[in-house]
Amino acid sequence: MKKIYNKKGFTLVEIIVVIAIIGVLAAVLIPVMLGFVTSSRITSANKSANEIGEALAQTLTKYDTAGKGMLATHTATSIIRVEVSSSSGKTTWKTTVSDTDNFLSDTDFDWTIPGTAMSTDDTNIENIDKPQNLISIELMKYFPDIRNGYGWFAVSGGYVKAAYFNDAGTSVAMLETDFDENGKLEATTTVDWEKKIAMWDGTNEGITPDGEIVGTCPALTISTISE
Repeated sequence: MKKIYNKKGFTLVEIIVVIAIIGVLAAVLIPVMLGFVTSSRITSANKSANEIGEALAQTLTKYDTAGKGMLATHTATSIIRVEVSSSSGKTTWKTTVSDTDNFLSDTDFDWTIPGTAMSTDDTNIENIDKPQNLISIELMKYFPDIRNGYGWFAVSGGYVKAAYFNDAGTSVAMLETDFDENGKLEATTTVDWEKKIAMWDGTNEGITPDGEIVGTCPALTISTISE
């Protein structure tokens, strides 16, 4: 009489086959999932740049209504930079405004006075008369959850024409440019805001050569820039 043996477990060949299948699936799915995550982060970064730009524009409009804003002409331009940092549980915002002669200043509201770092303790706007510091306070109130970042905003006639925000807290030289004498943003070898294109890392839009994800408004697609 033959003995019947119950088969238990897997053979070595079966285990190797399963491992091979898992490896193939991982090789296919992991890059796809990483791509979705990166795309989501870029979309979120672009949204942040847009929202901060809108808040800045609203603030400038408020000052304009009070007769203390930017000159209402397309040739009145400025680059506004915003730096956000945190230390010991305290967040500070610092705003730097270029070409302050394109803003309406007086002895009580002087745009030429450089901005200083404003913290979450400096929330009493009535006691602050420096425009650049007031912008920091306004943005801080709009975005209390931002703890770190660097923003660049190209403003013309009180409107934000182009912006980027890097939550890594560093400037991104490849995305920065200046206005020409006609109030148009000049194209460089790495970015053309008028055409909404940038070199990025050469492969992925929204990612710099340093591997940082940077949000822009308008969103810049990846492309080579013809000189």
